[in-house]
Amino acid sequence: LVGVCLGYPRVYAWSKAGDVAAAARALSSETLRVYEVYARFRGDEKNAPPRRVCGFTAPARFGEDDAETVARDRDANVWLEAMRERAAAGGDVWTDLRLRVETRSAGPVAL
Repeated sequence: LVGVCLGYPRVYAWSKAGDVAAAARALSSETLRVYEVYARFRGDEKNAPPRRVCGFTAPARFGEDDAETVARDRDANVWLEAMRERAAAGGDVWTDLRLRVETRSAGPVAL
């Protein structure tokens, strides 16, 4: 529900409470594409490193062919542009929003 409210381009859903544990086990055995938004806070010093604002993951296998990877990355960039617009409308508290995308090998996942 949170991902839908935040406008994430990919959202996972489970119908039963027990499904969450199964999903965590399944995702921990998957290579994941990690999408993270970094930005500068208006009150930060000029040379302060950007802060991680939010992020989401998607199993890399969903983008095994180039067309799906391009489509997913395009969706993520549309999501980022919407975040930039909301940040500007909110008084530019967050500036210089940037999207970092990386692929992480299988490992522990917290949902």
